[in-house]
Amino acid sequence: MLEPSQTSQFLGTVMAGTLFFSAGFLASVIDHRIAKKREKKAQKIAELQAFWDQEIAEHDQKVIEEYNNQMAILRKQSISDNDWSLDNAI
Repeated sequence: MLEPSQTSQFLGTVMAGTLFFSAGFLASVIDHRIAKKREKKAQKIAELQAFWDQEIAEHDQKVIEEYNNQMAILRKQSISDNDWSLDNAI
């Protein structure tokens, strides 16, 4: 029968090997780029989350300070029912 020559068998094997190696290498490069994009995206999300948490903490601290200042002013202005000073004793 018609058998392919050893040279054509070798060239076919080399061509198939080159094709599969190139396809695998290309897939590896694409996967690496996708992983880099995911890593950058995760890093940006982490930075934004840290910034957001810091902003929330600062805002909460400001609100607490304002509340405490308002309460201090109200306590100074209020007339207490339990006034134990000696002003009204006599």
